[in-house]
Amino acid sequence: MKNSTFILYQSLLWVVLLVTNIVLNPYIGPPFEWIDVVSMMMLFLSFFIVFLLLKKVFIRHVRSVRYKIGLSILAFIIAVLFLVVLENVWFEVTGKMLF
Repeated sequence: MKNSTFILYQSLLWVVLLVTNIVLNPYIGPPFEWIDVVSMMMLFLSFFIVFLLLKKVFIRHVRSVRYKIGLSILAFIIAVLFLVVLENVWFEVTGKMLF
């Protein structure tokens, strides 16, 4: 049960990181303007919050580091697959790309 909750939390946090990066990526680039600064601050804030939550998840599940890294890689793969399925379903329903 601990492993499944660990993978679930990790997957949700990876989804948040990936979606935040996908959404804010078009706004960050040269020439840097105020919208770039605001989007970078939002990006760093979301990364900071996610990494704090990741730290809590890692501390709560007492296992070896190798085991946690393996589960984190599995969670990343699950998050990417979730986003791919979400994109495909959205495209089938609306005919437009989501990301």
